[in-house]
Amino acid sequence: MFAFPTAAASAFKEFVDETGSPYHSVLECEKLLKKAGFERLRERETWHLKKGGKYFTIRDGSEIFSFIVGENFDPNTSSMVIIGTHTDSPCLRLRPNSAKESEGMLELGVTPYGGGLWHTWFDRGLGMAGKVVFASEGKIREKLVRVPRPVAIMPNLCRHLQSNEERAAFKFNPEQHLIPVFCSKKYATSEERARGNHRVFLQLLADEAGCRVEDILDFDICMMDATKASFVGLYEEFLASARLDNLVSTFSAFSAITTEADELAKGSQLSVAVAFNHEEVGSRSATGANSKSVQTWIERVLAGFSAEQDYSELVARSILVSADGEHAVHPNYPERHQAEHKTALGKGVAIKINPNQLYATNAATTAITRVVAEKSNVPLQEFTVKNGTSSGSTIGPMLSANLGIRTVDLGITQWAMHSISIMGKPVVYFYSEYYMLSTYQSLNCLDSITMPLPFRRIECVDAHCGGEPARIVLSGVRDPLGPGKSVYEKMEYFRSTRDDLRQLLLREPRGYPCQNADLIVSPQDPKKASFGYIIMEQGEYPPMSGHNTICTATVLLETGLVPMEVPTTKFTLEAPAGLIEIEGRCSERKAESITLTNVPAFVVYDNEEIEVPSIGPVLVSVVYSGMWYAVVDDVDTKHGIPIEPENGKRLCTFGECVKQAARQKLPVVHPENPEINSISIIVLRSSTRGKATVVMPNGDFSWDDPDTWTGMLDRSPCGTGTSAVMALEQARGRLRIGEKFAHRGILGTSYEGLILQSTTVGPFPAVITSITGQAWITGYSTLVVDPSDPFPAGFTVADIWSP
Repeated sequence: MFAFPTAAASAFKEFVDETGSPYHSVLECEKLLKKAGFERLRERETWHLKKGGKYFTIRDGSEIFSFIVGENFDPNTSSMVIIGTHTDSPCLRLRPNSAKESEGMLELGVTPYGGGLWHTWFDRGLGMAGKVVFASEGKIREKLVRVPRPVAIMPNLCRHLQSNEERAAFKFNPEQHLIPVFCSKKYATSEERARGNHRVFLQLLADEAGCRVEDILDFDICMMDATKASFVGLYEEFLASARLDNLVSTFSAFSAITTEADELAKGSQLSVAVAFNHEEVGSRSATGANSKSVQTWIERVLAGFSAEQDYSELVARSILVSADGEHAVHPNYPERHQAEHKTALGKGVAIKINPNQLYATNAATTAITRVVAEKSNVPLQEFTVKNGTSSGSTIGPMLSANLGIRTVDLGITQWAMHSISIMGKPVVYFYSEYYMLSTYQSLNCLDSITMPLPFRRIECVDAHCGGEPARIVLSGVRDPLGPGKSVYEKMEYFRSTRDDLRQLLLREPRGYPCQNADLIVSPQDPKKASFGYIIMEQGEYPPMSGHNTICTATVLLETGLVPMEVPTTKFTLEAPAGLIEIEGRCSERKAESITLTNVPAFVVYDNEEIEVPSIGPVLVSVVYSGMWYAVVDDVDTKHGIPIEPENGKRLCTFGECVKQAARQKLPVVHPENPEINSISIIVLRSSTRGKATVVMPNGDFSWDDPDTWTGMLDRSPCGTGTSAVMALEQARGRLRIGEKFAHRGILGTSYEGLILQSTTVGPFPAVITSITGQAWITGYSTLVVDPSDPFPAGFTVADIWSP
């Protein structure tokens, strides 16, 4: 995986920032389901179900049950996968008669809900969320209300007024001291009380609900942290958020089932995501996990297919994943954790094990979990408590007991569980969602699952831009240097010590001569870039590549790793050459075009005549535009080689020979990075100016061996090559700033270029250019490396490869 999967974390942040009560947790899940085309069912009505359908139902606004019936679902043979979470978190809930007053201050009476770390609630701005029940037109209505601004606070007592004992240990009387201050009596617009509550409090609820104070019949209001979730730490590698326990699991579960909904609808299993209320207080309620709600709903699903009698057999073939929070080892209290089971923040999903059945995991469900994790490249950890230490519990044991279903309890590692602000690491949110998605995908037939051999697995998405392919590596390759190091440094690391990866990705039997790869890594500074990427081509590691960038940006958008916004999504990537600004023109789930702003391009030689062995004199220009380009004009009229696909071999031989000669006779050094000091590839232009092709190396070159005078043609118009041509045309006075430039490749596909502005690089006048093109995803693949494979780095044969 990669170090900063910010899309998963950012999407969760947007989700959790809109919650604050179990009702709002369910509301946000409902939004995800409706967006994915799920149909709401009412408990009071008959359910009319069909195979291939996507449905959900809600109880009391605080428990939600969603399910997909596969088109090939057979109650006699199919299995069921349930992912269960909960919607509630420890909080302070308003009492029915909440009005309190002290020393000129209006206060709110609250009751602690769950086992919160209540000392963390002091000195924090508190908002409100919940529901209001009111009378309207002779009917009883409910309305969710949410006040995100800090309308209350519980101030601490200063140390000077505390006893030595109070200073040594934070002590307070919950009844006397756990009382939020709402406002001063002096500024209250009304000092009246209504049904045991401050009228100004009820007026706030009425304004939010759109009713009159007199119409309010009751309310269920949670106090909440008014501070939004935020990325923290030097590299923003942590996420501090209220309600992380357990909304991160809830978000992951409902994101997984909605993301995979269309594929699950084509399958044979019954896929379920359910989130309960009241887990923090024991789950014994009509909306809690220790009720019969899930059993009732499963029975209703089976009744929709006249299969009520198959309930027991279906459950016996099925599995439940109970997903909740889990205690990561605390760097300041490592001794509180069992030495052999210290689960680390950000290092994978935790299997929660307790032989006293506080967790429902057993050996069989652990094995199944390992299989799914192995298939999906999700790292796992194991958690069990230290002897003599109490362990929390969750919904797993009670659901397992009530349903008789195989169960595994999993945990999302975090610090400060039950604090008002919990700390997690964003990478685990990706692991969590990806594991749940893989669970739905992998468990069509539980009893036929076999443990895979310990092969290395690399998850890739293949794409092409203008005809030129790129393989985007999303997981399975460790980022060796982590955050803080530039992508250029990471590129140099792979070039010098791990070139076997490039060979594995590009050579046979997993690649072919025209394949390229882009390895997703963490950026040097996550504040400046969403991701970094290392570009790998057959002959080199170029600092920058236009088509690879467009493919990478498209894959990040269309797989959801960068949240897509319609109609335009803007973000930044870090290439080895530097920061690349991206603007995607997007429709629903589709990147219709990508515009990248390239690094500065500048000309160092313009039409210098050099002698090329076997060819003769050739006029060559040299331009930097992310890599060093040689450029030759008019190859069709001056050298007799039209730029057409049928002339591919002649173009490759001509281009490689000219490039090698130019390397020897036209030295180059980048003014700002002396390590970029050699011509990489060559642009061959036609006399019509708008058409060109780029020759790229595919092996070692030797003047003594004519068989090596070859290369391969870029199938696309070449993005950085387009920048190079624009810089050359601008230097010659034939292209102005702000003027568009169409550049066609050998297949007739085109990029649109634009010179945005002028600048300088060292002593050279330079231009900033943008390139616009479109990429298409062509496949999703898992590359496997068997330890016994005799070709772990692939191979080449000189029939289709350069010698």
